[in-house]
Formats: sequence, C-alpha cells, structure tokens
Amino acid sequence: MSLTQKATHWFVTCVPREQIVYALEALAATGQVELEQDIVNVPLPDSRELRESIEAGEQLIARYADLLPAPDTANRVVTGRPEKVAQDALATLRHWLARQLRRRRATVATGNRLHNLELLREAVDGIGDTSSALADFSQHSSFLTKRLYACPNTAEDAPAEGNAGIVETYQGPAHRFHIVLCLPEKGEAFDYLFRMRRCEIVDVPDWLGRHWPERNERLPGEIRRLTAQMVDDEAAFQADRGDPALLNALREFAVLRWYLDHTVMLTQDGQRCHVAGWTSASSPAVLDDALHRADVDAVTLFRPGPPNRPPPIATSRNLLTSPFRVFVDMMGTPGSMELDPTPLLSVIVPVLFGLMFPDLGHGLVLAALSLVMAPRHPRLRFLLPCGLAAAGFGALFGETFGTPALPPLWFSPLEHPLFTLFAPLAIGVLIILLGLVLSGVEARLRGTLRQWWWRDAAVLALYLSVLAALFQPLAIACAGLALLWYLAGSVANCTGNPWRCLGADVGRLSHSALELGLNTLSFIRLGAFALAHAALSHTLVDITGMIDSPALQLIALTVGHGLIIVLEGLVVFVQTTRLVLFEFFIRFLRADGRLLRPLQAPARRAR
Repeated sequence: MSLTQKATHWFVTCVPREQIVYALEALAATGQVELEQDIVNVPLPDSRELRESIEAGEQLIARYADLLPAPDTANRVVTGRPEKVAQDALATLRHWLARQLRRRRATVATGNRLHNLELLREAVDGIGDTSSALADFSQHSSFLTKRLYACPNTAEDAPAEGNAGIVETYQGPAHRFHIVLCLPEKGEAFDYLFRMRRCEIVDVPDWLGRHWPERNERLPGEIRRLTAQMVDDEAAFQADRGDPALLNALREFAVLRWYLDHTVMLTQDGQRCHVAGWTSASSPAVLDDALHRADVDAVTLFRPGPPNRPPPIATSRNLLTSPFRVFVDMMGTPGSMELDPTPLLSVIVPVLFGLMFPDLGHGLVLAALSLVMAPRHPRLRFLLPCGLAAAGFGALFGETFGTPALPPLWFSPLEHPLFTLFAPLAIGVLIILLGLVLSGVEARLRGTLRQWWWRDAAVLALYLSVLAALFQPLAIACAGLALLWYLAGSVANCTGNPWRCLGADVGRLSHSALELGLNTLSFIRLGAFALAHAALSHTLVDITGMIDSPALQLIALTVGHGLIIVLEGLVVFVQTTRLVLFEFFIRFLRADGRLLRPLQAPARRAR
C-alpha cells in the first residue's frame, strides 16, 4: 500500500431514531463512509457478560483510584469483541493491582523499618558514648524482657518506676527514650501504658548489640540503604503507572462503558438505530465532528470488521498522482497486501509518452490544452506532465513542429535511426526490473518471500545475467548459476514427485523467459514511434512548403499539426497504456482489492 491508498476502519454508532436521516446525510457529506446493507447479520455483544466485566473493573478503578493513572479516551478503538476485550482488560487490571499492592506492602514495611532505625539512631545519639543496657539489649534472661520506647517530648511523663520497671531514660532532640526491664507477662501492660502516651515501641536489632562500637557507621549506612530502596520502589511504581497494557485497559473500560450504554439502549428500548460500515477517516473524531455539526446525538466507535469481509481500499486525492489513477483502475484496485503503483506512474507514463511523441511545439500545445480543459474535465490533467515530457524530449531531439527551429541537445532521430530504435530499450529494461522487484516486496508483505526467493528472484538474476552477457560474454556463467538456483528452488519447494516438479517449473521458466524477451523487445516501439512522429512532422512541413500562398500554407500547417496532435496523441496514449498494463503491471499487480464506495449525499434541489 502506498501513500495514495489509505486504510479503512469498521465503525459503529447508535443514532436516535428521529435523527437517523440527518445522521446519514452528515456521514455522506464527509465522503469517507460506506454503509453495510446487511448489518443485521452482525452479532451484537452479550450485554450481561459485558456489563459484569465492566462493573467489576469500575469498582476496582474507584477503590484504587490513588494508585491508577487517569484514563485517556482520546482514541476510541477496541481491538476485539467487546466481551473478550472487557475480560482481558479486567484481567490486566487485576494483575497490575495485585503487583502494585504487593509492592505497596513491601514499601510500607521498608518505611516502617526506616522509621524505626531513625528513632534508634536518635536514641543512640542521645546515649552517646555512655555504656548502657542498650549495648547488650538482646542479652537478657528468659525471666525478664527488655523494651525500648520512644516518647515525644510533648507527651505525658512515663509511668512511675517500680520493681521490674524503667531502667534508664535518655533525652533526644525530639523524643525521650525509656529502656524498660520487666517480666514477660507485664510487657503488654507497659506497651498499653506507653501507647496511651503516644509513644512508640522501638525494635532493637540483634546486630546493634554485636557491633555496638560501630553503631555510628552502621546505623546511618542502613538508613541510607533503606532510603535508596524507598526511592527505587517509588520510581518503579511511577514507571509502572505508565504501563501500556494498563493504560490500554483503562481506555477500553471507558470506551466499552459508552458502547454498553448505547448498545443496550438499542436492544432494550428500540429508540436508537444501529449504523455501521467502513470509513477512511483516520479517527472516530472525524465522524463525531460531522454528526455534532448536524446536531446528532451520537458517538462513533472503531471496531474490528466482520469476519470474511476484507476492508475496502480508499484512495487519497493527490494532484500530482491522481491523474494517473486511471491506469490502475483499468486493472482493478490493489489489495491491502499490494503496492499501489500510482506514484510510480506519475513518472513512468510521461517518460513513455514523451519518448514516443517527442516534439517541443506539440508537447507545449498539449500542456496548454490540459491547463485550459482540466478545470471542466479533471481526467485530462495527465496531459500536463505528458505534454511537458514530450516538450522535453523534443528539445533533446531537436523536434519543433517538424522544423529545424532549435538544434538538438542530444541527437536527431532521423539522423540516427538505429540508435533511436534501440536506446529506449534501456528504459524498458528498467521498468521490467522494477516490476520484478516490486513483486518481491509484495511477496514480503504476503509472507511468501521464501517462494519468491527460490523462483522469481532466480528469474530476475537470470534476466540480468542474459542482459549483461550482451556486453560481457563472461556473464553467461552467471546465467548458468541463476538456472541452477532456479532448479534447486524447484526441488526444495516440491511437495510431491521431484521430477514432476522439475518438469513443471522448467516449463514455467521457459514461458517466463520467452515472455521477458518479448516484453523487452516490445519497448522498441518507443523509438519506432519517435521516428514515425519525426518523419510525419517533417513530411507535413515539406508538403506544405510547396504551397505558394502563405495564408493557405499556414492553414495547412495548422490543420496538419492539429491532426498529428489528435491522432498520434491517441495512438501514443494507447501504446503507453499497453506498455504499462502488459509489461509493468503484469509483474506484480493482482488487483484483488475492493474500492471504497462512499455514501453519496442526497442531491439538493435548487430553489
């Protein structure tokens, strides 16, 4: 598919019944919509199953809104059946939330450890170098338990000391720290009393006692490690919020909610009409704008097309290439897996036409006629580049209305007839080679590149080798290698009797070789028509030169050149068409596509 072809999308929308006429008129006015006639055969979604999936997803979105990014609903495209899309989106959302909740729990645990170490560092700073029970905090008997509490400076005083009560108290910048030695059964009571005073229990890890002398290095190092881990976890979470699968799931929930609401209205209350078909619009917003301008309350959705209905092909309007679309239309419409040769024709057709009709004066007349007639007859726009090409080749060959008005910039056809006949063969060879290469590109698009490589690529190599052998006889050895390549491919791709495959492929190769040879020689007509045109123009000038009356001579020249332009121009156009269709298109163009036929807007009566 080239720049002159555009992909089409299957669209659906639900329109209020009373607005259906205005909606169809608005869609037709876009020139980008083709409606399907038997849309009733397209199954509507299972609204119950779809609703359950959507409601489950919306509950999760509402519950964990602080974790989820905002959905982007700018692109309303659903890439599957609504029920399946909703189920997949729900599974994606659940999987993402489960992963984030596990990460959140781990982050909270890391934050708690970090907070505990910060309190512990404050306690150690408050203790200073004084030896205390904190140094051997974990080394206590099984009959007593030790606890460390951090109380804000603004909190109430600690419980009164008593037997098996507060052992040591230290003051930090923000907290007072109490070391409590108590019976195990009294531990919960102390916890309760301190919590009532907004105090926290500080966990003292075993490694602190074992490495008490290195406490001022180990504590800050562990705090830095946990802080870095918190930063990494937050960065990973923020990156995960941009997960394309999650964003797509949220977008599909929003789109399917709209689709569910409108489709259910269609099936339950019968107040809306279901409109669907193909469109060349790039996004649903293009059709939405057209509907809204017509005051139609509807929103468009892109969906996968019905099965066994290949999408049509839409052609873009290009002033440079569209005049040559007529040549492609003679063969049909290129499919989605084919290349549209229209842009190439904007060069090939003028070159072929100009070579067969080389005349500076006649070419400029054709270009002028195109400028005058194209506004009323747009299909004649191709005459402008063809006329300019004819004028260019006329300047190269020194042909201007059959007179020696300008010397040739290259050579004169009548003075070098053989060169005129055979020189254009080079252009023919290039066009044939281009067609063979394009067939390989299309094989790549269709997924049949392997078959092309073994067969058509070998034919291409054989063709090049034979051409090269005309100038360098040693190149015939390359032709032999290309033949072996072709035969090896025949055996490699054979699924039955190898001898039968070889026989069939040798016959196919003989046909291809004969066809390529005839097609190449067919381009001799380029030079033949150039010679004929030069001879006819010079003959006209010689005959009219025998007329004595200048007025009659001018009339005869005008009529004669007019007939040459019309008759020879038609013949050259036919020959150009033949060369394009049978020497170029036949190599690669299957034309198995279907052209988009936009809905035509109703004709308006003049008042």
